[in-house]
Amino acid sequence: MLVKTNNGITTYSLNKVSYFNFTNLLTAIPQNAIQKNDLLLFPNPVNDELKISYKAGEAGVLNLEIIDMQGKVVLQQSLSGQNGNNLFTINVTQLLHGLYLCRVQNSNQIENLKFIKD
Repeated sequence: MLVKTNNGITTYSLNKVSYFNFTNLLTAIPQNAIQKNDLLLFPNPVNDELKISYKAGEAGVLNLEIIDMQGKVVLQQSLSGQNGNNLFTINVTQLLHGLYLCRVQNSNQIENLKFIKD
């Protein structure tokens, strides 16, 4: 187990977990941002507005879903993405405190990232 403290926030993570074909399974969520491929969520944790930065290879519609940990879609939006860098602001004030999954889908891929609502 790896323990890191940064600005008073302690993060615990497991390294080289080999059960169920997982490796480097991270159990904590980084404080400021989460990035996966060309998708970035920030700030994390979020209070009011979740920023989503997305680099698209072509213009098109992005389908966004915010899903709670019970699997219920609590927010759904269609966003118009342009070729290149895109920045979207999502109002999350109506969400209860807790852990959520942000699913972003374009015509050829789906990305899922977790975030915390403060």
